[in-house]
Amino acid sequence: MEMTDAGLLAKATIWAATSKQCADGSKARRLGFHEYIDTEQMFYDLFDELKNKKIIP
Repeated sequence: MEMTDAGLLAKATIWAATSKQCADGSKARRLGFHEYIDTEQMFYDLFDELKNKKIIP
């Protein structure tokens, strides 16, 4: 079974939606971490990097 970027993103999204974690960035910002990374774009960039390194098809 070949997994496409959309399929991997869907699996990650389903996992995130069903996980019982709650994230709050307040403490991190108070400690000086102000940079923002768009989660969806981060996954696309990660999958592109893994493909270029031939780790995933």
